[in-house]
Amino acid sequence: MRKSLIVSLWVLLSLVGFVLLVIGLVVFAIRYPTVQTRVTQYFAMELSKQLDTEVSIASVDIDFFRTIQLNGFLVRDKQRDTLLAATELRVDIKLFDLWDNTYNIDKVTLRGATVNMVRPSGADDFNYEFILDALASPKKENSSKLDLNLSLRELKVENTRFRYLDYPGSIDVLVAVPLLGGDFKEFDIAQPLLNFKKLLMQQPDVRVAVLPDDPLTPKDTNAIEVDTA
Repeated sequence: MRKSLIVSLWVLLSLVGFVLLVIGLVVFAIRYPTVQTRVTQYFAMELSKQLDTEVSIASVDIDFFRTIQLNGFLVRDKQRDTLLAATELRVDIKLFDLWDNTYNIDKVTLRGATVNMVRPSGADDFNYEFILDALASPKKENSSKLDLNLSLRELKVENTRFRYLDYPGSIDVLVAVPLLGGDFKEFDIAQPLLNFKKLLMQQPDVRVAVLPDDPLTPKDTNAIEVDTA
């Protein structure tokens, strides 16, 4: 009895030691940018499968529990066109809980980016709305959605180009921003509108073009046309 207890204890301690060794090796290895990049690229590949579109990252630099920096970040829409492309996306973390999928983010910095928000001809939805749907709280019958609780305090954007192209709405807006920064009053990732407490925009270059009527979008029969000729 005593011998079997000693053997069992030895096996248990050996197993614990092995697990601690593996954890130590993983923590040590993942400190290197090359390992971090491979791990992040794996998660980007899994996210691509869930969103059914391309999500790619060239490289990553992680300071655990503090910052995550993604370099060469790309997200495509369902038409395989560029939705978001950024030279650098940096996230300063305040608190996160992997088990509950809860992330409290202090600051997000976007540099050298191109953001294309497009509503195709004849469509009801913009090209980014499938991501909002995926990030919404999942229903029981739909397990493909991502249950993500996300809060954000501050946003900073540098040298970024935004395009709002709405074919059914007959408008094309291009905004080039050297610097945009703001503190959120409240942040809800499922909502298309952003509620800022304070917003700073430096010398934006804004260009607006009115497009011809979209032949695939039904006209509003209740609209009143005024002939100014």
